[in-house]
Amino acid sequence: MNVRGSATHSDTMQINRSHPLWKIAAALLFFLLIRQILSYIALSSYFSATVDADFDHPDVIDIYYASSAATFREEHRQSSEAFTPGLREKKQIDLTDGVARKIRIDLGGQGGQVKLYSLRLKSHFGGARTFDARQIFDGFTPANGIESYTLEGDHVLVHTTGVDPHIVLKGKLREENAMVGTFLPAVYALAFLLLLSHANLAAFPAIADLQGKSSSIGLHLGSLDGVRGVAALMVLAEHTGLLRGIGSLGVWLFFCLSGFLLAAPFITEPSRAVSPRFMATYLVRRMKRILPMYYAVLAASLMFSGKTDQFIRHILFLQGDGHLWTLPQEMFFYLVLPLVVAAIYLLCRGNRLLAVFFLLLLLVVANRYMSTRFISLYGYGKKLEPMIGIFLSGMMFAYLYHWLGSNRLFLKLDRTHVRRFCSLAGLILLALLLVLSARLVPAWAHVNALKNPGTFGFAAGLFILLLVLANNTLLSRIMSFLPLRAVGLVGFSYYLLHPTLLNFIRTEFQDYFGVRLSGLPMFVLAGLATYGLAAFTYTYIERPFLRSTAATPPQQQQASSGSA
Repeated sequence: MNVRGSATHSDTMQINRSHPLWKIAAALLFFLLIRQILSYIALSSYFSATVDADFDHPDVIDIYYASSAATFREEHRQSSEAFTPGLREKKQIDLTDGVARKIRIDLGGQGGQVKLYSLRLKSHFGGARTFDARQIFDGFTPANGIESYTLEGDHVLVHTTGVDPHIVLKGKLREENAMVGTFLPAVYALAFLLLLSHANLAAFPAIADLQGKSSSIGLHLGSLDGVRGVAALMVLAEHTGLLRGIGSLGVWLFFCLSGFLLAAPFITEPSRAVSPRFMATYLVRRMKRILPMYYAVLAASLMFSGKTDQFIRHILFLQGDGHLWTLPQEMFFYLVLPLVVAAIYLLCRGNRLLAVFFLLLLLVVANRYMSTRFISLYGYGKKLEPMIGIFLSGMMFAYLYHWLGSNRLFLKLDRTHVRRFCSLAGLILLALLLVLSARLVPAWAHVNALKNPGTFGFAAGLFILLLVLANNTLLSRIMSFLPLRAVGLVGFSYYLLHPTLLNFIRTEFQDYFGVRLSGLPMFVLAGLATYGLAAFTYTYIERPFLRSTAATPPQQQQASSGSA
């Protein structure tokens, strides 16, 4: 049965016909973005502060610097040498070229009298800025531990209690530099505009590969790429706090889709299950699919962190920390599949319906009895049982799909009615899975994807079956939506990279703007940033290894067609 999805070339062809005004608008936005970034990291950075002060007791001055008053932290604190009591002195404090849009001056840890004469800040990008006594008095707000704060001629007289006395800058520090603040952003924006004008975005692999991509089971992969995209976004929604609980459902969809796609070549030609040459090709392609990007992420996160033991355990799939716990699971699935399809070949002899019942028996046994007592995988600092039952669910529904395609009674049914029924059933099933996984109904909170992996994995496989039977319907059009397919195409990179982008955005927004991002704003921002980076890594890390098998005979390439 050859089913084609509703996705067409028109989505991506529109890119080439876009009006040039969008490029100018994009360049303008790029100019504003670069200008704002440089405003923080260059024009608000200072390498030293010199304080002219007189203490009546031995003490030091601490300067906290940050991009926002809400983010003063100990790691952004620098101290002066001790002041000599009764002697006016100038002490220089190294600010390490840090961003000091806001500063806080701590006047020691003992109570007493402090006279502040001046504060001088130096920047590599904007020269020096000096606050005299009047400017200190007007520009800083006294906070904790300040009994009195008065202007006395050439100095500010401060009486402190010794309980964390400090003053905080009222405004924001930013130096003026036309070269850095205006000229450089304009140059970068012009270069960006020239790049857009000469670039063929439709030919960029992360976009071009959305066109005409077919799998070994004869399906146009638009809707299945969409499933992968939905799964990736579910995991992102979980980790951003947008919708708690649906991350597990997203992972089960990933696992199930792998089983569905990887079983296909052995269904169309069962003899491949006992072909050493084909199995070798299958395993090589699986390694090319997973290892390059996975090892790149490991190298970036662990190799240079001094955690050599953890790095080696990860590259050997003996450990999977954080979201990487799914990789040992996937590799376990890949190794089990040849055994399963060989057993099906020997026992079922091409009978697809018998294979469905055989796989059903296997997945029930796996879901019921598979535990860490028999086989354990390591992740989250503990033993994890293999989720092989979910993978087997995907395989089972792949066999069922092909059996239906050759069943005379099924083929006699009205195709329009079948598609509409499958579309409606798929939409209802997906909505139910989302509601249950997100625990939106308190009375059903115990029925969720995390606590019931076998049941929800089976349901995920059923959803995939309904989807491929519901071509040219509302369900397939939703799953073929261009943004979902775009995320799905780069889904592996997207999954691996999203925690890094989440942590980066969360930290930088808190540091620079004093804002704790979460929920929908974090989901949108992290989603876009992750897609941009994932499209790059898909193009230059993942895809070259997959394309390197272009010379392989087509019948062998189908071993993992579809980028499961």
